[in-house]
Order: sequence, then structure tokens, then C-alpha cells
Amino acid sequence: MTQTTLPASGCLVVGVDPGHCEAVLRGAARLAERLGARLVCVWVDPTAAVETGPDGAPVLVPVDPDAGGEGDGPEVSARVEREVAAAVGTSVAWDFVRSAGEVAHGLASVARDRDALMIAVGAHKPGLSGWRERLIGGSVAGHLAHLQERPVVILANPGAADDQ
Repeated sequence: MTQTTLPASGCLVVGVDPGHCEAVLRGAARLAERLGARLVCVWVDPTAAVETGPDGAPVLVPVDPDAGGEGDGPEVSARVEREVAAAVGTSVAWDFVRSAGEVAHGLASVARDRDALMIAVGAHKPGLSGWRERLIGGSVAGHLAHLQERPVVILANPGAADDQ
């Protein structure tokens, strides 16, 4: 029996957050490497929305300009990108994308735009904070499974208990 090596193609989209779990990104990087795919790390900022700028290009704007939060400018995006770089390293080619709005929709949109092989997300947070998030908004993986046709991979998040 001969084994064939598939050519590198496509990408794997993974959702990231400020202060994300490094284990999820490391797992996504390993998966992308095994698939011969580029890793596209996407932070979907729920405190911002996408509008069309004067030149027709999409522009991220805060949902509530008077409220503080994650969408307070490029410094948060730069911090998240540094966190991604530290976790992923040079094991696989990767990109960082900032999107806005509802997380599942943002991930699905980037996956569609990039023709991703699949979307990876971290497992939900355990405990009361995770239960509260699922009760209010449902799980991102569940929303993705109903929103689009790409496979959704849920990566173990062994550090989640420490994130509470």
C-alpha cells in the first residue's frame, strides 16, 4: 500500500479571544500543520460592528462609542495578535483577522471568504461563568453547526478552569 501526501491547501479558521487559552491555539496549529493548511486566527469583537467606509471598504466601529470594552481601538487587536504569535510560534503559517459582531457569524463569514476547510473553536468554559454564557447566547460551536456547512472542530481547553 502506498501513502500519498496531499498538497498544502486551504486554511483552518480558529476563533480567538483576548486572554485566550494557549492550548486551543496550539491544538489548532497542530491540526493545521497535519492538514497542510494555513491557520487563520480570528478575533470577533462583539463590541464592534462592520460599516462601509467612504471608500467602500469595511470599517470596524464601536457599537456603543461611549462604553469602554474590548473594542477600544487597535491596541486590543495588537495585543490579541501578540498573544496568537506567542502561542502559535512558527510551527505553521498563520494570519490574524479581526472581525466584529456576533462570534459565530463572524467566524462563519471569514471561513466563507477564505474557503476554509473547517472552523475550530475552544470548548466552553466550565462552571458558573460558562453556564451563564451558554444560557444567554448558546455555544459558538452549536451556532456554527447550524449556520454553515463546514465541519466544526471543538478543541479541548484544559486551561479553561484557570480562566474563570
